Amino acid sequence: MRLKTKHKIIADIKEIDPETDITVAFLEYLSRDGSIRSFARGNRVYYDLEYLIRDINYLLGMRDRKELPRIRTVHGAYSYTASLEMGLSRQLVCELGKYDYIPNIHIGNRTYVALESFDKENEERLTNIIFEHKYSKPSEELQCSIVTARRYR
Repeated sequence: MRLKTKHKIIADIKEIDPETDITVAFLEYLSRDGSIRSFARGNRVYYDLEYLIRDINYLLGMRDRKELPRIRTVHGAYSYTASLEMGLSRQLVCELGKYDYIPNIHIGNRTYVALESFDKENEERLTNIIFEHKYSKPSEELQCSIVTARRYR
C-alpha cells in the first residue's frame, strides 16, 4: 500500500490517462460519500492508487478489471463516440448516462461514464439499450423524479 495526497494521486492518474476527467473535487466527493477508500491523518487525506482503481471499477460495474477506466463526462464521451462513428447523438449519449442506461457516477450536476462502456465488447448490449430507449417512454417514476429535481434546483 502506497498512500499519496490527493494532488499526487491526481498526477499519477494523469500519467495513466492524460485526458481523464477525474479531479480533486471528484475524489473528495466520492471519499466523503464513502464510495472510495481514503485515509485521514491529521488534516490530510491520503489515497492508495490500487484501492482507488478497484473502487472506481466497482462503482462502474467493472469488478474484474484491474486498469483505471477512462473516465469522462457524458459530453466528453460524446466526442469519443463520434470518433468511433457510432452514430449516437449528443443528446442520446447524455441521456444514456443521465438516466442510468450505462454505468455512471453522478456528482453534483455532472455525470461521469467510462469510455469502456462504448467499446466493441459492449456494442451489442449498447445497441439493445439504445433500441429500448428510442422506442419506450421513461417510466412515471423516472418522470416524477426529473420533475422533482427541477423543482428543487
